[in-house]
Amino acid sequence: MANTDADSVVPQHWLTRQMELAAQGFAMVVGAVRPDERGLEPRLRRAWQALHRLDEGHPHVHGANLGLSLDACLQVGGFPAVSLHEDVLLVEAVQQAGFRWCATTTTLVTTSSRRRGRLSGGFADFLDGLDDPASAS
Repeated sequence: MANTDADSVVPQHWLTRQMELAAQGFAMVVGAVRPDERGLEPRLRRAWQALHRLDEGHPHVHGANLGLSLDACLQVGGFPAVSLHEDVLLVEAVQQAGFRWCATTTTLVTTSSRRRGRLSGGFADFLDGLDDPASAS
C-alpha cells in the first residue's frame, strides 16, 4: 500500500523506490515531506528547515509519504479510526509489532504549504504555528 495526500506531489520514482525497499525486506517505508516552497514565505521555510532533518533515518511521520505491506497493515488493524494523527498511530503500531521498517528521504514528497487546513492540529496548523516563536521551541 502506498499512501499520499491529494495536495501532495510524489516524485516519478516514488512507487518503484517503495517497491525496491519492500524487496529488501522492509514492511514499512516512512518517507519525508517538504512543504511546497512556492507558497511558503522564506522565514517559514527557514523555521521548517530548523525543525526537520531531511536525511536517512529521519524521525518524522507524514501520511503524505507512507508505504506499508498489506500484511503489516492488516496485522495491526490498519489506520485507526481517529480524526488526527492516524498516520503516527499506524506507524507506531507497525513498529511495536516488530515489523522491519525504514525512514527515508529517497521518496521525498512535496506537500501543500497552505496554512489553513480542514482539521485543527494538522500539518497546516503546524506550518501556521511556525510564525509563533514560542511554538518552534
